Amino acid sequence: MKNLIRYLHTSSSFCSTNFKQFQLNPQRWRIEVSLVIYRLPLIAPPMTEVERNFAQLSEIKDNQTSYKCDFELELEKDAVLLEKRKKMEAEGKDLSHLDQQLGVSSVQKRNEWSEKAQKLIEKYNLDNPPTNASMDFKCLKRNLDRKLVLAVRHKFEDAHTDEYVSPWILPQLMNKKGETLKETALRLLSFVIAFGRCEKSFSV
Repeated sequence: MKNLIRYLHTSSSFCSTNFKQFQLNPQRWRIEVSLVIYRLPLIAPPMTEVERNFAQLSEIKDNQTSYKCDFELELEKDAVLLEKRKKMEAEGKDLSHLDQQLGVSSVQKRNEWSEKAQKLIEKYNLDNPPTNASMDFKCLKRNLDRKLVLAVRHKFEDAHTDEYVSPWILPQLMNKKGETLKETALRLLSFVIAFGRCEKSFSV
């Protein structure tokens, strides 16, 4: 307990001393605000071999033990009607009444959904997300299964040379006198959003 009190007293004295120094000579201090701007994953990563095997076993058990939904019941009903339609068509019978019962079959709906899903998979390369690792680092449609964090190369007004550009870092901006940290953060965010007007300061 004595050590804790001594530590708190030392920390308090250190902060008080620094604050007094800041009041006496605020030019010594440089306060920077930095933002972490990221895009969350849009899709789940591909399953591992163990996860695929578990998913298949779970699906088999689910089909054996769970109740069927309305769409699954419609699929079974339509399968019976389609089989009946084939027999009647082979016998040359009138199919108008049966076609009215069928309407747009569940099989047709399922096929349409499968086609749309396949188009989306091909368009966004969802079956193999790692190949989305495009060299275009400004593209947000890559690495859909991973988090993307914005990094910039920054030029500073007080750099030792005009040619100096920082390594890849998080966007940051110096706090102005009388400005709150939140106001600086919002100003930085506006710079990042209006990127075209700030190419001299930032580059992605």
